[in-house]
Amino acid sequence: MIQLNTTHQFVMQLIAAPLTAIITHYASCLATSPKAMQYVADEMKLSPQQAVSEQIGFSDRSLGTLIPSKQVKTGREIRDALLALGIYKANGRESLRGYVTVPIRDEQGNVIGIRGHKVDRHCQGEAVVEVGERLETGGK
Repeated sequence: MIQLNTTHQFVMQLIAAPLTAIITHYASCLATSPKAMQYVADEMKLSPQQAVSEQIGFSDRSLGTLIPSKQVKTGREIRDALLALGIYKANGRESLRGYVTVPIRDEQGNVIGIRGHKVDRHCQGEAVVEVGERLETGGK
């Protein structure tokens, strides 16, 4: 996970390139979830090194702790932008929480979306959710 002393830097990255910043954050969370790591190995057939190389991640509900409060203008603006991208739901929760995340890239390699794969089949929600620019959002 991102360290507290880099939170300001993360916020600046979120403002400049939100999907890229979120993919980086989720990738840093993957190793903290044994269940997500197991999913990556069993279902995606990727080694830990391949997962790192492909920026596979895990949404562990920690994203909101790194964004300023919605009581602060910057926090509201970021949260509104994430809502528009489908990263956040109207209730303020992450759309991909509990999902293994995979970046969706355009022809130039830019992150334009995120595909989420549900780790626990017994939890509510779609098996696969896509959010991002020019993508139909799911998990709402």
